[in-house]
Amino acid sequence: MKKTLRQNLRGLDKKDYEILRSLCHLSKNMYNETLYEMRQYFFDNGEYLNYYNAWERLKNDSWNYERLPSQVAQQTMKNVDKAFQSFFKLVEKSREGKYDSDKASPPNYLDKEGFYLLDFPNQMFQIRDDHLRIGVPKKFREEFEYDQKEIRIPFTYDEVRNKNIKRLQILPKGDAEYFEYRLVYEDEKEPIEARMTQPPFECPDCDFVTESKSGFTQHYKRNHSGIPPTRAKIRCEFCGEYFGVPPSKKLQRTFCSMDCKSKWRSKNMVGDEHPSWKGDELERECSFCGELYRTSNKDSSFCSDECKYAWMSKKYVGEKNSNWSGGKVSKECPNCGDTFKVYPSLNHLVCCSNKCRSEYYCGKNHPCWVEEYDGYYGANWEEQRKKALQRDNYTCQNCGVQFNPEESLENKLHVHHIKPLTEFEKDEIEKEANRLENLISLCSSCHPKIESGNDE
Repeated sequence: MKKTLRQNLRGLDKKDYEILRSLCHLSKNMYNETLYEMRQYFFDNGEYLNYYNAWERLKNDSWNYERLPSQVAQQTMKNVDKAFQSFFKLVEKSREGKYDSDKASPPNYLDKEGFYLLDFPNQMFQIRDDHLRIGVPKKFREEFEYDQKEIRIPFTYDEVRNKNIKRLQILPKGDAEYFEYRLVYEDEKEPIEARMTQPPFECPDCDFVTESKSGFTQHYKRNHSGIPPTRAKIRCEFCGEYFGVPPSKKLQRTFCSMDCKSKWRSKNMVGDEHPSWKGDELERECSFCGELYRTSNKDSSFCSDECKYAWMSKKYVGEKNSNWSGGKVSKECPNCGDTFKVYPSLNHLVCCSNKCRSEYYCGKNHPCWVEEYDGYYGANWEEQRKKALQRDNYTCQNCGVQFNPEESLENKLHVHHIKPLTEFEKDEIEKEANRLENLISLCSSCHPKIESGNDE
């Protein structure tokens, strides 16, 4: 039976904290890099790129892989692989009608500036007398100019020391402002016979007897003072008072309340002891308003965000702005004839307002307008349609979703004319318009997007 010991990581110095923060950021990059390979392979081929093939692609070419501990990078890649396996299971359920296909989408990328966990198998760390030792890779030290070859995590839990520890996970919390570590270990499972034949619980202060552990705990709390014998007795690190917790949580709790925890952090994690400490405060003059202010950021130039944005609005305007592209351009509305101005990024707008747009894009001006089209697809349409579906393996060529042949023949997977039918004469439809080179398979969601020219 697997169990997990969870604890906030304490006792790190500033350099240890910076190394872990950088490694967690590289782990996030490794996650996104693996996800990119798997997503692109899926979109291009409509197939699943498994972990081993992704590993073969990245192990020699990935900058992040080379600077992370090798097995930590592999564990990150395996987590991406698990996420993709879950996606394909949802796709299979959607084909069976057991899940909404619109809700099944490939895994998303992690935040560009974010962090991801470090997952160390038991070969990648060592348990010493009072700490856990983690090695820092050589290429990582060379790249980020660190001399430190290892990180020591304080560890004093003798109850877990002799267990079969499987892995160590370090999780960034609060945008990597602090870390939590988890030790996953195996423990012998108590036989069910032993659990079913527990001795009765006898109250030491009265004659109450019960076979229910929770019932005994409730009785003791209501009728007696102190900590029930069924609870583990722990001393609070801040106030020194003893309090009781379930035995399963005695390794996780160190404070009797959140108030004590907050006071302990306020007392011990201040100044250069805090992981986010950036140095003593300096007195500086605001570059905009000229007032004096105090800050620990050596690169700071403004006393507030308001002053920063006001300074930028005054300095970087018009041609001085790096994004300047010439200002607004004049256009003539084809509906009402009025002249209006738009920024270059909105140059695709044709009309001056939504009202004019609705009036203009109707009838022959509408992109989907078909003149004198009688719905004739040619005598060989059904035959060519089936051939196109078979050629494309019953897969949408835009989003990559695959259908079974029955669904495709029921018109859930469409066949689209790349060059529209309206551009052919009626006697050219069978020989020219219905050529396989002019046909492509699209799902019911992608077909209208391609028709309207919005294939994003």
